[in-house]
Amino acid sequence: RKNMNEEHKREARILKDIMSPTFYNAMTTSKGYLAGGAIRGVFCSEPIVDFDIFFRSRINFDNFVSSFDKGESPTFTTTDTAWTHIDEDKVTYQLICAEFGEPSEVIKKFDFSCCMGAWEPEKGFILDKQFLKHCSQHRLVFNANAGFPICSMWRAIKFIKRGWKLPAIESIKLALSINHLNLTNHAELKRQLLGIDTLFLKELTDALEKDKAVAYDFGEAIEMLMAFVDKED
Repeated sequence: RKNMNEEHKREARILKDIMSPTFYNAMTTSKGYLAGGAIRGVFCSEPIVDFDIFFRSRINFDNFVSSFDKGESPTFTTTDTAWTHIDEDKVTYQLICAEFGEPSEVIKKFDFSCCMGAWEPEKGFILDKQFLKHCSQHRLVFNANAGFPICSMWRAIKFIKRGWKLPAIESIKLALSINHLNLTNHAELKRQLLGIDTLFLKELTDALEKDKAVAYDFGEAIEMLMAFVDKED
């Protein structure tokens, strides 16, 4: 069997060409790797406007951040889960700090099989065995081991709007995973709403941080969400 570097030279070249050289060089120097949406995008010929960069350890993450010359460091918006930079072309780069580990282990925790792919320039692609099949079918298959099913539900809606299919059994798996969550306080609710890398609902989750020890109450959580939606509207 050919290794992934030989099998997918074209996709590797595309990713390298469209990444900012600054971020690409920092990623390779710090032994980081791309995973998730950008990998799906390059295999599905979708526009790629955000890059999620993962790391094997916090040390690698810190090495990435410190690799920029003084005065030339990008401006980041930071959360507990990711550092986000949006460049002048509206391309988003997210440095994930919620999850560290080897690519093969990290992608096992992603929410949909079509996202279970990673790319490290020196080693090539690591893809789940169902990745290419489900990408070609534009089919969402939910991973019950994913840690943030509330965010996955929101992401599923975005996928469906772009023409992806969510089979009935997968929607049931997603619903059961959300029901299985054991939320006891605002800190846990905040963690679920943030997920791994999203800035969605950041204003709300920042507010939850102030009262993170407060016990979780379903009715109160709904009222807070509705107040946030009304403000955004």
